[in-house]
Amino acid sequence: MRERLIDLLNILMSSDKSFVNELTSRLTVTSKTIRNEVRELNALLLDSGFPEFLVKHGTIENNLTKKQIQYIGEQYVLKGDDKIYLSPQQRILYLALVFLTARDPVFIVDVQRQLKVSKSSMDKDMRFLRRKLQRYHLQLTTSLKSGAQITGSERAIRLVLSDLLNSQPGISTILTSKLIGGNLLINQIRRVFLIEDVLFIKEKIISIFPGNNLVANDNYLQQVLILTLIWVTRVKNCHYVSNDNNLRNMPICSKSTRYVNEIIKYFGLEIEVKSEKAYLVFVVNCFENADIKMLDNWGKAQIISIALIEWVEKRLEFPFSQNESLFERVYRHVESMLRRLDQRIRVANPLKETVKESYLEVFRAVADFFSATKDEYHVTLSEDEIGYLVIYFSTAQTEVEQDQIYKYQVAIVCNYGMATGRLLAAKLEEHFKVEVVAVLSVNEISVLKTIPVSVVFKTIDVEITDIPNIKLNPILTETDFMIIKKFLKKNSKRLKYEKKALDSTRLFSDILDFLKNSNIEIEKKFVSNLQYIFHVNHLSINERKVQPMLKDLISDTQIQLQLTAENWEAAIRISAQPLLREGFIKPSYVEAMLESVERYGPYIVIGPSIALAHARPTDGVEKLGISITTLKKPINFGNSENDPVQIIFCLAAIDNYSHLNVMKSIVKLINNQNKIKKLSSISSISKFKETLFDENSN
Repeated sequence: MRERLIDLLNILMSSDKSFVNELTSRLTVTSKTIRNEVRELNALLLDSGFPEFLVKHGTIENNLTKKQIQYIGEQYVLKGDDKIYLSPQQRILYLALVFLTARDPVFIVDVQRQLKVSKSSMDKDMRFLRRKLQRYHLQLTTSLKSGAQITGSERAIRLVLSDLLNSQPGISTILTSKLIGGNLLINQIRRVFLIEDVLFIKEKIISIFPGNNLVANDNYLQQVLILTLIWVTRVKNCHYVSNDNNLRNMPICSKSTRYVNEIIKYFGLEIEVKSEKAYLVFVVNCFENADIKMLDNWGKAQIISIALIEWVEKRLEFPFSQNESLFERVYRHVESMLRRLDQRIRVANPLKETVKESYLEVFRAVADFFSATKDEYHVTLSEDEIGYLVIYFSTAQTEVEQDQIYKYQVAIVCNYGMATGRLLAAKLEEHFKVEVVAVLSVNEISVLKTIPVSVVFKTIDVEITDIPNIKLNPILTETDFMIIKKFLKKNSKRLKYEKKALDSTRLFSDILDFLKNSNIEIEKKFVSNLQYIFHVNHLSINERKVQPMLKDLISDTQIQLQLTAENWEAAIRISAQPLLREGFIKPSYVEAMLESVERYGPYIVIGPSIALAHARPTDGVEKLGISITTLKKPINFGNSENDPVQIIFCLAAIDNYSHLNVMKSIVKLINNQNKIKKLSSISSISKFKETLFDENSN
């Protein structure tokens, strides 16, 4: 197979969709040449009984399954008639493997001799590798005397090696199968990663994490396998990550620790740098979604998750918050995502292009959220990571839609009398998903501006602006039915949804809200009795959704205004006093809050002038509660961006969910700096509450 044809095949198999204009630039050929060579590759695929590459509208779609890609990789890309020739992409991976195992500088002339390529080809490969490394803030230095070496962060070096290996088609098969024959790349892979070692690691992952996210997701398993292999090789060759206190102080997950100990024992490793063991534990936890609370990320992950769901809901005008599982899914992903970003571990998403194409509006909404909040949350995401978040939203959308009936809100303008108009309405409702909200005469067209209408059907030529409309016969014909079908499809974005059945949880909340707005005091006994009434009438309530608001939890005795504190430790102790005094927390909880700041830094400063003091529920929480303290003189906590702090929320959370409405209130407050300034200067509790709970206050 020709060199360029192999290059093209490699590129097309590495993603779900490729763009012809990008391929012409990358391979320096015309679009006509690309199309001709795709036809040649399609003939090869058909001979193997595989689906062809689909060329349409300037794109080339790859519909091959993972197993088919592996087979093609074995038969055509990694084998071939010439056992020596490697494509440029394969040569880059070969080079990376050389650097991975090198204890000493690498001499490129030796690698050129091994690859049997010209100096110009070698120079081109080196330029490509150098550009790739620069994206990871790494440098490839060369010297006639000292050879070539990659310099920069060890974490970044491991990341680029992982990305190169994960992007190689059929890498899973290459690592775990004894292929018949082999070329330079396969032999190099076999030298670096012995098959028996690979199989041992894979078996350990499966046996230690049975049924967990890590094993259930083949993509995650492959990435942990590759990252472990890279870790073992780099440690063997005395390349270590920096001795990082944040790594050493991370909570330990027993399964991940057991896994790392098994790897160390099997390979006979001597770990000289304490952070190395913690690094691999951390890597596994990033994919395994272990249920361990990283306090420095807990508050930030919750705030980002709440803000993201509200952003996407508002952007797409879809009730994502009705899905009770969405927050849990997004929160868990964001929490592990923050851990990955902190340690520069990137997750690959093989479905990225498919997700982007299939759910483009959701993808754009999520991407725009992180773009708009990058200065606030300091989170920059790859499209791979965005793709995973989009999957959660798309799943929630499907689940919510199962409980919805989508209809067009329709108005009819008829000049043949009300009886004819109502007949037309009945026919439309019988044959289409429409709800006729008004039948109007020509003289009543102005009413359209006052009612919620998606589309208008009319039986007379009359101008209607701002609302999609179409003329029909008053007595519908077969042609009319076809016209209506096309018209509704064209305006499908104007569909409105309505619940199929009674939402008992929302009814419960609405009753409580009505009573509160009527200034009727609601006691806990009343809420319990109302829950019982719902229960005996077979109306189930999702208690996660019926969460207390900040104004429900906070009492006058839990608000402290214009207090003084010498330092951040004293400020936290003072803020905890109402909860301690009223039995919401134990003294151990206060100490845990102080220890967590000492350990992780000023992570509790979550926005300008605002701190959210908290620890784990297991550190001494008796019941859900919160206190608010304002400081007469602001205190520095050590957060350069958000110091000094003047308002401290002290939260006693019993789980991840019961306080979500409280967190939503805090998120809104963070985004309202004018209100923060007002609250900081108030000395009256009644005035403070009035300002805090005023939705229109700025």
